[in-house]
Amino acid sequence: MTITDFVANYIMHDSLIDKVEILENGSTIVLWIDFAFWMQNGYNETDPETGTLKVSFFGVTDYEIPENVNWEEVSILDMKLDEEQIVFALINDMSDDYLEIIINADHVSTTVGNDMEQNDG
Repeated sequence: MTITDFVANYIMHDSLIDKVEILENGSTIVLWIDFAFWMQNGYNETDPETGTLKVSFFGVTDYEIPENVNWEEVSILDMKLDEEQIVFALINDMSDDYLEIIINADHVSTTVGNDMEQNDG
């Protein structure tokens, strides 16, 4: 799916970033997110409230990711589209420091939990 589709279809508020991987010399970035399924449109109350969402950005042309961050302390405030790039607004829950992850990529795919269900849009 495109970055525009991703931003339109996923609500990241109250989710947590578990891990950030920069792969293939920066052309692929993977965010492992403790995802708030309960915040999503169409959430079914019999489904788990949270779980792992692997978000992979492909064809990355530019990115800004803070270094030396303890991701276990960081939660997502918001996610928005800024021209051709996605911006994750983050907060360090221990220090209240504001951080951003900015990624410009061709497309995004998501994988939910261990069932490896893929959504390429």
